[in-house]
Amino acid sequence: MTSNIDRLIYMWNIKMIFVIFLMFFTVSYADDLEDNFIQKLTSEDEFKTYISDNNYVFVVFVDSFDRSKNFMDVFFEISGVTQEIDGVKMALVNHTENKEISSLYKVSRVKPVIMLFKNKRPLIYQHTKAEERTAELLTQWIISKMGRAVKTIKSPKLAKLITEPNRINVIGFFRDTKSKEFQSLEDAAFDTTDVGFYTVQDESIWQENEIHQDTIVLYNAENKESHKFKGVYDADKIQNFIAVHSLDLLEHWSMETKDLFKLDVDFLVAFFPFDIRKITAVKKLAEDYRGSVVFVYVDTVFAKKVAPAFKLVKMPVHNDTVALRFIRMSDTGLVKYKPDEDGLGVEVIKAFIEDVKEGNIEPHKTSGEVPEGWQDKPVKTLVGSTFDQVVKDSSTHRFVEFFAPWCGHCKKLAPIWQEVAEKYEREDKLVFAAVDMMTNDIDVKIAGFPTLLFYEAGSNEPISYKGDRTVEGLSSFIDSYIKPSKEEL
Repeated sequence: MTSNIDRLIYMWNIKMIFVIFLMFFTVSYADDLEDNFIQKLTSEDEFKTYISDNNYVFVVFVDSFDRSKNFMDVFFEISGVTQEIDGVKMALVNHTENKEISSLYKVSRVKPVIMLFKNKRPLIYQHTKAEERTAELLTQWIISKMGRAVKTIKSPKLAKLITEPNRINVIGFFRDTKSKEFQSLEDAAFDTTDVGFYTVQDESIWQENEIHQDTIVLYNAENKESHKFKGVYDADKIQNFIAVHSLDLLEHWSMETKDLFKLDVDFLVAFFPFDIRKITAVKKLAEDYRGSVVFVYVDTVFAKKVAPAFKLVKMPVHNDTVALRFIRMSDTGLVKYKPDEDGLGVEVIKAFIEDVKEGNIEPHKTSGEVPEGWQDKPVKTLVGSTFDQVVKDSSTHRFVEFFAPWCGHCKKLAPIWQEVAEKYEREDKLVFAAVDMMTNDIDVKIAGFPTLLFYEAGSNEPISYKGDRTVEGLSSFIDSYIKPSKEEL
């Protein structure tokens, strides 16, 4: 009861600070940024120095167009409140004019990108809807991330703690809170929302919970499960551990869970029309693999809704689909495994998982059909079965576009790519190619579309092209590699 009252008082205080200050603080776009305690950062060195010199920096990346204009009023309002919060600095970066800064954090959205840096560690504000980017909500978010992210438990009544207020609570049993291991928990807590983080030094609580050495324990208040962390103490690994063990035993796929496959864990995906008996049987099997394999159920009754998402993993979904896939993350993307025969019996699924784990099944790779006359065209359209034949032939320079048919930037590049290929068509030691990544499994790490990779003759190591996607820009890049050979002749 007391904790609930404390939280209400805390939230009320934040709100009153915000409202009272805004009564006396108004700004306009014409105001000088420095008057509003906002530092405009225009170079990579300046940005890194500012982040290093301040413990907390609230940074907003905006563009040069009207798309960020509506947010600027909110940003200036926040600056008024943060002047009252000791230790918080504010900075503004125009990411269209300062790409060397935005590239550090892969900022490319048209909407404002909001970040908080704590001791140089970045955290992105994930809520992107306008109604979630109010000055009041953002100020509360900043305050919630200040100070120690891991709270100390002094009461031995641990049972009450793990039932409220969060569904998931993480408790670090550490005797030394200045250790690197504890700091990794602090960093993970800073990066995570909607999870309670605590630490315990009281030996009686350790004994009560049968803890004998430093460890991290996740408590799920919903199903009363607890899980101990195993592995190297690293913030990213701890976050992954929390995300995996926060999932249901059988995770029902939906648009809210579409980012599941970004987790560093294996997945067993079962596709079938809704059947409560099958769901119960698969869920029971999932208990045996908790923490090592995440079981995902895709209801194919809603095939139209789920099909677009599973195109990314080259998995066609229809109303009558009954199938299994084992999915594993690798350095080049998702690796998929397909059983010899699709079936949903518990023993069939278990045998399939064990065969994958023991290396008895090769990855399942999809390949589009080989286009007729593909070798005779200026831009050679590659598919999975022809990719290595061309790209791994180091006797020539190879310039490859990796694209997605739905990508607007790819569509804009297509005629330019064709024009440049035709321009250099007589170059015997230069091959232009393109591959549709939606219909072909290629062992190349792609961060976005389009991706342009150049493979210099004599090497199979790709060089990522970052220049202008124009005839002039591409030509200048190519000439830097082929002109020396011409002069030698």
